[in-house]
Amino acid sequence: MKSKLNLTFAKIAAVETMIDDNRSLYKALVTDDGDLLYVRPTDDIAARGLSQLAQVVKEHYPNCAPRREISAMEYNEHLQSKERGKHKTAIGRIGKKQLGIADQILLELITRAASMKASDFFLDIWTEKQAFLRFKIYGFTHEIDTFDVDTARRLAVAMWRLSGTTEWNPAETCHCTFTAAVTLEGAAQSSEYRLRAASMIEAGRPGYLIACRLRDPGSVMPLDQAGYTAQQMQDIWMLNQAPGGLSVFSGPTDSGKSTSLTSMVAAMPTNMRKLEIADPVEVYLDHCTHVQLKKEKNSDNFDQIMATTVLVNPDFLLLQEIRDKRTAAAAISMAQQGKQVHSTLHSTTCAGVPSRLHDLGISLNLLGFKDFFCGMVSQNLVPLLCRDCALTQHRDPAEHRRHQQLFESSKLRYINPQGCAHCTRGVKGQTLVAEVYPLLRAGDGAYSLIRQGAFAELAEYMTLEVGVDSKHAMAADKIVEGLIDPIITARRIGYFDPEKTWNRSV
Repeated sequence: MKSKLNLTFAKIAAVETMIDDNRSLYKALVTDDGDLLYVRPTDDIAARGLSQLAQVVKEHYPNCAPRREISAMEYNEHLQSKERGKHKTAIGRIGKKQLGIADQILLELITRAASMKASDFFLDIWTEKQAFLRFKIYGFTHEIDTFDVDTARRLAVAMWRLSGTTEWNPAETCHCTFTAAVTLEGAAQSSEYRLRAASMIEAGRPGYLIACRLRDPGSVMPLDQAGYTAQQMQDIWMLNQAPGGLSVFSGPTDSGKSTSLTSMVAAMPTNMRKLEIADPVEVYLDHCTHVQLKKEKNSDNFDQIMATTVLVNPDFLLLQEIRDKRTAAAAISMAQQGKQVHSTLHSTTCAGVPSRLHDLGISLNLLGFKDFFCGMVSQNLVPLLCRDCALTQHRDPAEHRRHQQLFESSKLRYINPQGCAHCTRGVKGQTLVAEVYPLLRAGDGAYSLIRQGAFAELAEYMTLEVGVDSKHAMAADKIVEGLIDPIITARRIGYFDPEKTWNRSV
């Protein structure tokens, strides 16, 4: 008969010590009843170690010391059951001696990712094969290491267990959030990183895809240091001065839109009553109340929170993301009540924002009303070239000549994938390229085009009549200065029209 997963496990020090000291050698557990559960050893050394463990078990359970072989998956499930509830707080909030082996490996992995400025790390697991560890650094994904499948599964179990709210279920799509106190080399004290993990099962074969997003606690900076132009800063502050209405920060994944929005909230007057609704809350700000959605099976508390929001009557509502018709309806309701509502949305351009909002149930007539829709920001992050090793010539001479003609510059620089001691594979960070549509400043002409659904004409109107810079114009300035790679930039924000003059200094 198989042992149940809610077993209590032996507290005999000699047995526990022997197992903990040799967990990398063999995989074994001993129940309170004296059952020795083990995974078949892979070599003679492990077999001998397991035999020694069996002898120690028999000394303490002379009348009952049966052995039972289990699979590696069963072992992980039993191990999870043993340690479930043991670590309800996050990594770093408990002493290192209290951490299990998987927890320690996870903490080291997170510390490594943070030190390399990774925004995400990925575990791609193929049962019976290998698990690959990859870091996303400045928008590029790099293969960092490999794990055995069993260790990778234990890392996944550790992530979900440390969330304190849920368990990793390899048979389902699931997600969790947790925190880790990370001390980087040279730092005087630890920094608390908030992490969001998601897991998906692969179709057709027993594999798992696990992604974990790291939120750097130091990522929130003064908005005037984020990289916007002086005019863009003025237009963004105009959105904050509106008596009410909806403003949207847009961009693809990893564009920094949530960070920019959080920085804007941090700069708002402290006497304003600010409320954030998010899933999850990633950064806690002073003078702002943060409310996190609570997810349960097939439900959450979103509707209850929004009903209560009306009663607590904040001056400013930060709705972390408009992701569906329900959140769009909530944004509409609060904006119509005269509240300042700021949110994020996945859209590649400002002109695409009203179209996306319309798809989510907001009428164009409402979006074309100045007391409701204040403006929008669209942005991307582009790799910043290392000045010490950037290449002055593209490997294809014809491609280099094309870029020289397109940007009318002899200062073009390209990424050096080999990198140097001062960078990460040719990249020294990221820089912002953005466009800001201040609809309040643009006036009736812009609102009329929105009501008509003329979004292409809206982009042309904002550029030619209102005088806003497009993302491409802002990026071109940085390409001409040799700060960013023209090829990588085009991949991030789209094609540069050769019919236009991109060097505005000419």
